[in-house]
Amino acid sequence: MPESSPAALGWRRYATPELVLGAGQRVTPELRARAAAREVDVVMRESGGGAVLTGPWLLGLSLRLAPQSAAARAGLRESFRHFGAACRDALEEIGVAAALASEADIARSAAQCVARDLRWACFGSLSHGEIVDRAGRKLLGLAQSRRRGGVLLEGGLLLSEPDWELLCELFGRPAAAGAALREATAAADRRAFDPEVFCAGLRRAVARHFPEESRLR
Repeated sequence: MPESSPAALGWRRYATPELVLGAGQRVTPELRARAAAREVDVVMRESGGGAVLTGPWLLGLSLRLAPQSAAARAGLRESFRHFGAACRDALEEIGVAAALASEADIARSAAQCVARDLRWACFGSLSHGEIVDRAGRKLLGLAQSRRRGGVLLEGGLLLSEPDWELLCELFGRPAAAGAALREATAAADRRAFDPEVFCAGLRRAVARHFPEESRLR
């Protein structure tokens, strides 16, 4: 990304399931075979973290920052916090109750994640800047990658309940793991959810939380 490039905000819907693995995860022969049998593509992302099963239930978000921006120079946690706060504001604008995960939420989630062996799944735990509902269940997961060309912040917003059984099947995990993921998450549950309306609000929120990004496109 050239240093003169403005920040860029994007969103994506998924018509069919796709398994997205974190940079530290491996595509084993068993995983590849299960995915092929279910006709699910497997891709790797640059950022770390756990696996995400995309599909019609997920809205993918991205914010690319130029390397010279203050947000890009900030630490990982600070960048997550600002992007998460912008997503929270945009959700609240369309009537979805949302909050940044608190330290207590994160600690509770970490303990449950270990106890239930969910560390392989992005939505199995909470981290800084991520979004929860009133009950502390995860609505939005975040990931971040940093390169010489800038910073890429990515988010996955649950619009409805994912196919947790399929995700567990792909990883060879028991049905209990799917039940645990269902318990740990929530969805925006907006039948008339309009990504363009939400992302218009997100653009305004990003401008507030990243004020130096005046050339956001």
